[in-house]
Amino acid sequence: MKKYLFFTIFLFITHFSYSQGILKNNSLPDKEFVYYNCIDSLNIQKIEYENNFLKWIFKDDYVDYIEEKYFRNKKPTIVFNNDVVINAEDIINANVILINGSLKLDGRINGAIASLNSSLLIEKGSFVENNIFLFNSSLKADSLFDFKKISCESARDITERDNTGFLKSYKNHFRIKNDDFTGNGLIRYNRVEGLYIGLKSDRKYHWNGRKNYSFSGGFGYAFGNHRWTGNAEYYLWFGNENRIEFGSELHSIIDSKDNWIIDDIENSLSSFFIHEDFKDHFLKEGGSVYLSQYLNKNTVFRISYNQENYRSQNVNTDWALFGGKKRFRNNPEVTNGILKTLMLGASYNSVDRYNYMPNGWDIELHFEKTNGVESFNRVVFDVKRYELFNNGHHLSGRVRFGSSNNILPEQKSFDIGGLGTIPGIAFKSLSGNRLLLFNIDYSFPIFELFDDFFDEEYKYNDRINVIFSYDAGYLYNSTSKDYFKDFNFEKNYTRQDFGISIGLNRNLIRIGAAFRLDKSEPAKFVFRISRPF
Repeated sequence: MKKYLFFTIFLFITHFSYSQGILKNNSLPDKEFVYYNCIDSLNIQKIEYENNFLKWIFKDDYVDYIEEKYFRNKKPTIVFNNDVVINAEDIINANVILINGSLKLDGRINGAIASLNSSLLIEKGSFVENNIFLFNSSLKADSLFDFKKISCESARDITERDNTGFLKSYKNHFRIKNDDFTGNGLIRYNRVEGLYIGLKSDRKYHWNGRKNYSFSGGFGYAFGNHRWTGNAEYYLWFGNENRIEFGSELHSIIDSKDNWIIDDIENSLSSFFIHEDFKDHFLKEGGSVYLSQYLNKNTVFRISYNQENYRSQNVNTDWALFGGKKRFRNNPEVTNGILKTLMLGASYNSVDRYNYMPNGWDIELHFEKTNGVESFNRVVFDVKRYELFNNGHHLSGRVRFGSSNNILPEQKSFDIGGLGTIPGIAFKSLSGNRLLLFNIDYSFPIFELFDDFFDEEYKYNDRINVIFSYDAGYLYNSTSKDYFKDFNFEKNYTRQDFGISIGLNRNLIRIGAAFRLDKSEPAKFVFRISRPF
């Protein structure tokens, strides 16, 4: 109660003080200074660095976000979280982020400024080369200063968006995440590991030029198979956006080839609540080294060498909260032994991650040459396109191609059927080494839900959408050495469906049905809590 009382008194005093002199639209309260009051209705959480072993998590969450979205000059960044004075003789050749403090500027900053929960005083003769962004902050500046550089930004933008646009708060450091997400907590549940609890730290790319190395990794314990697993990675690069990067990694993990069809969060909830584990699992132990060339943040080429020892895993738990008399399906055996792989890859990703729905391209191509207990070459090409229209309509499309010059072991073979591929047919009903998959979704809003709970910035989040989808796939097991042979699309190896669903929460939740088109079968119920691709 005390902190809320203090904050109320602070806002009252601030409002009273500014109401005596603050002039909006850049008019002047006096001849010497202009005042800006950018106090947001949503206060940014106070960040305490002292005696806090998580201080680097707090700091990097804010800094990385601001640098990527607001600082576009590719300069390094200096972070202050106290009261700072930059004297007349001082020159700062960097961007500045001020958190929970005050800044008095008499000198020169050859960069941009972002102020969070802070106050700025810019004296006569001072210079700021780029823009000043005020988040829940105030500014007093000499009247001769270039005020076109100053803008008030929403504190909500800093505190309540993650890299996919989800609403969240950074005070929740430990979150349930999988390898496709960021986060430092890891909890999952499946039929092989049972309950798994661990910690992980995701890699940070440090596009600001302040660092040229990064660590990541994690470890945890699975109560089902009574096994400790984990991984550790190290990255070193030279340059910034067009960096050359070296990396190495060691791991002993329970992995799956099905990560592209469903993430660990959704699969864990499905396993725990309805007795359905949609991933197949295997033990993978080994390591890799790689060399990458970035053309920019979006485009990267990579060559890597991996050596991994695979082991089949048994079903170690058959418990779920609901599901009646259902039992977990068997976990298929893999080819046990060591596979050594030389991989060439390229990827391009321009998806705007701050939009209410994804918008842009996501393209990945890789070629694998593998020997060991099995010998084969394999190529996978995946193209996704997301298009967000101004009226809230959204189009998503994917084409996935896979082929090999030999019969593939279970851990490397392709499957289609069910969620993430063709939801109108039985789960993993086709398997082989010749894959062609096509998916398309089109959605549009039909009416608003809980409109009063969302600001204009999130005006589409409250809408219920209708989603129409079409899925088609071909899968065959060929003995040909020609990667492009045996794509003859015979009826026995081709599947199609049409779906209609209701989408909630930016289509992250969908409820509907899929109808098989190539054969008369009952419709399949569709329920997802993440996008299918």
